[in-house]
Amino acid sequence: MKLKKIAFIKFGGLSSGGTEVSFQNVAKYFSTKYCVDYFYCDSAPYIGSDWVHPDTDSYRKKFMENSNVNLRKFDVEFKDVTNELHTWVNTNFWEVFNEKYYDLIFITTAGKTEYPYNEIKSVPIVNIVTVNAGINNQENIVKTILISEDSAKLWLKQGGNEKTLKIIPLCREEINKNNDDLRKSLNLQKKFIFGFHQREDDTIFSEIPLKAYKKIADNLNYFLLLGGSKKYSEQAKDLNIKNFLQLKSTSNLKNIYKFLNTLDVFTHGRKYGETMGLVLIEAMRFGLPVLSHKAKSNAQIEVIGNAGSVFAKKNIFSYANKMKKLQKNKHYYEELSTSALQRYENCYSTQSILKKYDDLVNEIF
Repeated sequence: MKLKKIAFIKFGGLSSGGTEVSFQNVAKYFSTKYCVDYFYCDSAPYIGSDWVHPDTDSYRKKFMENSNVNLRKFDVEFKDVTNELHTWVNTNFWEVFNEKYYDLIFITTAGKTEYPYNEIKSVPIVNIVTVNAGINNQENIVKTILISEDSAKLWLKQGGNEKTLKIIPLCREEINKNNDDLRKSLNLQKKFIFGFHQREDDTIFSEIPLKAYKKIADNLNYFLLLGGSKKYSEQAKDLNIKNFLQLKSTSNLKNIYKFLNTLDVFTHGRKYGETMGLVLIEAMRFGLPVLSHKAKSNAQIEVIGNAGSVFAKKNIFSYANKMKKLQKNKHYYEELSTSALQRYENCYSTQSILKKYDDLVNEIF
């Protein structure tokens, strides 16, 4: 029997963002069963916006190279967001890609109709929507994946086709955990450590976590940040927070695990909220209670569940009080830590998510 061929297509597809990392993991998984081509380009400037898409990450590229996936690189000079399709300008995509070779195509979009996928007509498409900015009921989109119940409700309200809907969370590869941490190297052995990790992006900076920490900061605790906007260090300085350190961003999973082993509580913040939040489920795998705040998107409430709390943006006092309670009340801390581990295993483990993708593709084929 001839091996089925699947294409994965993503602008900036080898960057280290949550959407891209999950997309890469799904592609790598299917490459053990099917012939998988992964089409990607490096980041390119936007016309009509000064936002910069994260560029190709060397660690993520190596991750894909060490798999059965066939990497297919194309070029894009600009992405024009002044038109609805967000057209790729001066691209050789159509010279590199030909839909007639594929039995199924995976794409990931902000929901609405986008170039070049609108010009792919003859092959079934699975559209993974991670930023819910519209709908696309293109005839050959056989499944639309939303990454949370919260996102799915909004998508359906906008007019999405319920018959194609499937809810599957994001996923990241899992490597074995150990006890390596940063406490000794940072001289933080006796501290109760709050913190989180985030990509370097000023547009998602949130002032909430450090404002809350300021209210309970003492000689027994510390706030540690991995990656994130430089605005966090500026804010810590403005608030005169002494027990704060911002570490350089990394996409190396071993280094991320070492960071998570160092924390006691994952104190998350993101300006626009989460449509799911890969960093949240990573934290729960390490038994970390998770705190966050509400925003425009609020799937973090659904994801965190009984593993922590999500507060109104203005309710910094409640955020701070919960941080203090977790530091002072050992029994309460252990209760939330156990809930975090169980929630990860039951709802968000990579094995369980890839099984859902497996069922989906089996259904299509």
